[in-house]
Amino acid sequence: MRIQPHVWASRSLADPQSYLPTVVRNSVCTHSHPNGLLGAVLHALCVAHAMRSGSPPSPDELQSITEASECLPDIIANDPELGFWRVAFEQEAGDLNGAWAEAVDAMRQAMKLTQTCKMLGEDGYAAIVDSLNLRDPARRGSGVLTALAALALTWCEPRPAEALRIAANALGTDTDTIATMAGAMLGAGTEIAPPVEVLDADLFRAEARRLARVAVGESPPSHPYPDLLHWTPPRTRADALMRTNDGKLEVLGLGPGNRLDGEAVLGRGDFCWQWVRLEFGQTLLIKSRRRLAEAPARPALEVRRDPDRLRADVPQTRQAKTPVSSPATPDLPPGGMGSAGGHDIREVVAFMEKHIDDDRLVGKTFRRVVSKGTTADIAAFAAALVRMLGKDAEPGGTEERI
Repeated sequence: MRIQPHVWASRSLADPQSYLPTVVRNSVCTHSHPNGLLGAVLHALCVAHAMRSGSPPSPDELQSITEASECLPDIIANDPELGFWRVAFEQEAGDLNGAWAEAVDAMRQAMKLTQTCKMLGEDGYAAIVDSLNLRDPARRGSGVLTALAALALTWCEPRPAEALRIAANALGTDTDTIATMAGAMLGAGTEIAPPVEVLDADLFRAEARRLARVAVGESPPSHPYPDLLHWTPPRTRADALMRTNDGKLEVLGLGPGNRLDGEAVLGRGDFCWQWVRLEFGQTLLIKSRRRLAEAPARPALEVRRDPDRLRADVPQTRQAKTPVSSPATPDLPPGGMGSAGGHDIREVVAFMEKHIDDDRLVGKTFRRVVSKGTTADIAAFAAALVRMLGKDAEPGGTEERI
């Protein structure tokens, strides 16, 4: 479900390279098994096809879609961040190329099962569920199987509202995931509004407009997520809802909100559940303590980027008499990498590129990133080092490194 916005914001739906790298970066956070990654890639390609053509891929078109999905090892090879993840994956699970080939082969076998069903409507989808054995707890939620089931559902029932109803009622399957995946494909080709106003519809429309602006090259404002280098998350989910010193509600990391429907619901002991609507329009049913703690000052929740702050803290050589000024660096991939020691990680990487031949300084800089940076900073810096040192080891590099 998370990867759909990467497709909606793509500047070139005809070019999978414009959105698949960010799809895979998003997916490895929680679904780093090849089966999960392949399901994300397959669904992204299906959504892109639906947006370009106005309809989901047909059974005949699925073949070309699956061929495009086989490119993931190439995507990883060309992406420093994913290359860092690949090293960690292969240390734990073995060769990624072999695991990916096995996942692709299993996907092709499952495809044959979905294409043999000739029935339509709810009966047709029930046959798909049985053929893929989607109610088996070991297979429920499988990345590839849910992506194929969602696509097969669009073949059985092309009406969006009816297709979502069928998916939601297939109890024992991954109902919500399959429904939203089918809805993303069918929704791309219809101008019919939902039969009822869905919860937070205004927020969905606003986000759709924002992603459309991103797709044409604009940079619309987004939610100010907290700077993870300076933010302390709540100890438990029940501690996420707090009150400000003027008596209003605050959800840590998401901002201010208002209580809905008056009293708390489903409470027991010191805990209860409350309906809260955030300032930007999202509605939450959130677990909280009956007596809310006081929220920290608002500035701690806001992302602030100041390229000049603490510049003197960038590692220096002993001979340097004045602070080193890092050159301009390329834009970060979508999603950003945070700050290390008060610096945008881009500045640290740019500094390191100028001093990559000084092994002592490389170690000193790495130590500083590890001690002051976030996990994402460390991963990004290590990936950049692999890239820089790899260049030096190539023919024409400055020296051979051990």
